[in-house]
Amino acid sequence: MSAAFIEQLQQGLALCGNPAGPVLVGVSGGADSVALLRGLHQLAGEASGFSLFVLHVDHGLRDDSAEEAAWVCELARQLSIPCETVGLDVRSISNQSGVGIEEAARSARYAAFVEEANRQACRFVAVAHHRDDNVETVLHHVVRGTGLQGLAGIPRTRQLTDSLTLIRPLLDVGRADIVSFLDEQGSGYVEDPSNFDVVFTRNRIRSELIPTLESEFNPQVRSAIHRLSNQARDANEMVTRYATSLLHRACEMVSASEVRVRCDLLRGEPSAAIRAMMVRVWIEQGWPRKKMGFAEWESLSELVLGQSVGCGRDLPGGVNAARKKATLTLRLCSEA
Repeated sequence: MSAAFIEQLQQGLALCGNPAGPVLVGVSGGADSVALLRGLHQLAGEASGFSLFVLHVDHGLRDDSAEEAAWVCELARQLSIPCETVGLDVRSISNQSGVGIEEAARSARYAAFVEEANRQACRFVAVAHHRDDNVETVLHHVVRGTGLQGLAGIPRTRQLTDSLTLIRPLLDVGRADIVSFLDEQGSGYVEDPSNFDVVFTRNRIRSELIPTLESEFNPQVRSAIHRLSNQARDANEMVTRYATSLLHRACEMVSASEVRVRCDLLRGEPSAAIRAMMVRVWIEQGWPRKKMGFAEWESLSELVLGQSVGCGRDLPGGVNAARKKATLTLRLCSEA
């Protein structure tokens, strides 16, 4: 299993672009991040072209979090890998920002990754999301309602800044293989009790929904959903490329708060392509998308394709859409 795990990790690194130079590894102390660190430690060195730096983020949410941080630091010391810890007060961040604990923790954690990576001159941050995390994410999106992008699940790589890339080299590795690798290595890890709290939807998906799907419908359901996710990711990339070409053809970014769309240049395009183009407009402009759903994107498509000429729309986030003749004007009036 150890050799198989290392081979899977090498394949994952290749799919992530074979990072070079110092790589910051986010290590919580859980099985996933410990396996990632130990696997990368076996591969790192002059031949591989990368070295390692460990960052542990203490969210300050549990009484034993300081002990967990010390455990990670000791593991890094045993492996002769430099290590830093960052302490956060996530509850205060959540209260001040008005977002939930989980979202506040995630945002603060990634901000810490960026800050420390810049300090250590790292161009890559490696985190330990794996196949089963991806399956849970896809199912979470499905039960809440999702489109093609939601089916794509967790991206393998993501740009945190222009010079810093987040990579997930374990994304095709199952949790069982991760635990087996640690058992063969004789390695301990820290269990986070919040992972078993079924008050969180994601934990119920992990502990109740997936086991039911496996026992009553398809014992290989994790592989099936992960395969679907990969296919959706590929399809979404093609749609995004086409939507971007439509944006360049027909959209004029007048200012940070105004976009004009030449609807006559989009005649005959499928509604799905127009919806995807509009998502790209929102992303390019940095407009709020959180409350934009299928109905809103579809209403914009109808305006572009001439099914609602002369009509306007007030959209979530303070954006107004109004069509006059062949031009649709999108204007950010406020961030309501």
